[in-house]
Amino acid sequence: MADEKDILKKLEAICSEAKSFLSKKDNTLKEKEGLIVELEQAISKVETVGGETTALKSTLKRFVGDLHQEEMREEDILKENLYIIEASDVLNSLLNNEPENYTSERNRISGLKTKKSQIEELNNKYEERIKGIEGESEEKSKLRLDIIHNSDSIKEWDNDFLSFEGRYGSVNDKVSNFDSEIAKEQSKRDKLQFKIDELDFEIESGYAAFKSVHKDLVDNRINFTSVDSKRAELEQVNITYGVSGLDLNNIQSESDSMKANLDDIELKEKEIDDKILELKESKNKLVSQIGKRDDTISKLKGEKKVLENTSESKDLDIKTLKGKLGAWKVNYNEFEKLVNDLEEYVGYPKYSKMEGDATPEGQNPLIPLIERMQSITEWVVQQEDVTNTTPTTVEVETPSLTPYLIGAVTVSALMMFNK
Repeated sequence: MADEKDILKKLEAICSEAKSFLSKKDNTLKEKEGLIVELEQAISKVETVGGETTALKSTLKRFVGDLHQEEMREEDILKENLYIIEASDVLNSLLNNEPENYTSERNRISGLKTKKSQIEELNNKYEERIKGIEGESEEKSKLRLDIIHNSDSIKEWDNDFLSFEGRYGSVNDKVSNFDSEIAKEQSKRDKLQFKIDELDFEIESGYAAFKSVHKDLVDNRINFTSVDSKRAELEQVNITYGVSGLDLNNIQSESDSMKANLDDIELKEKEIDDKILELKESKNKLVSQIGKRDDTISKLKGEKKVLENTSESKDLDIKTLKGKLGAWKVNYNEFEKLVNDLEEYVGYPKYSKMEGDATPEGQNPLIPLIERMQSITEWVVQQEDVTNTTPTTVEVETPSLTPYLIGAVTVSALMMFNK
């Protein structure tokens, strides 16, 4: 069953990434908590000997504030929501669930609106056909009945549309606002990227000019070195033998001219190099601005996704910390239920769980839940490995995953994963 195996692999990848993120944050929090404990102990010792603790207590207050700030980082709460939603989507797919939230309902309503347009167009054709039939006939009667049946369906769909607007109207408006904000940020980003592309062209052109000038510089430097060497030799001959100074003057003039030309080329090369550095600095500033735009767009898209996929999110302001925490609670509870359903679905033996049910004090409950899901998927893989070594083949007629039973039935059912 390639599809189910692919789903499990995807689930494992999400678990691994989420656990890595959660573990890093958990370690950071523990380090900060450790500093607080050490400082509290230091304050207690100083107080026992009557020492001054004002500065220490001020530092402790700052440490506690830092810890709270780290715990309540909005971007982290948002990221946790997204991990939960992504894993829940995979679990729903594996369990063949159809979750009821804004996204699923919007997609259903969108499909019904398409059907409505098609049926209305079909009814118009039927009406035109009826007008073209003289007198009464069986065809005419059938067309009328079809129109009535189609109209009844449209009325039912209209009620669904009204129900959707009543239930998700405010969410739909918020989603539209997110789309508008994202589009504006994307437009600003595109303009920045256009400027960067222009700068890249100028930088490449500058490199080409620099390469050409540098070649001239090298060639002229070689020629100057040769002429200057001849000048030096001739000067030495003139000093030694007192020969005519005309040749020396001519070569000195040539050498001076070449030196002046060489200086000009060096200056030009430096100007080009300085211009390239200036262009690069301008580009780096734009790249930094694009990075900030990307962060904003990513955050908006994440908040939009949480809004769309959180049940009963109409009363939540996803842009606030309170709203993100509210969404987290709803999504966590639904995710926990899905993990329970998965456990039952695959027949995961409860006696094999080593992680226990209790969450350590102060630990994010999402960590043990992720670990629990990892244990389930790992157990399924282990059972599959067992069936791979089984000499007999067990044929399973069911074309999709079925709930596993402990014992021989479990092994037989798990053979599905090998197909």
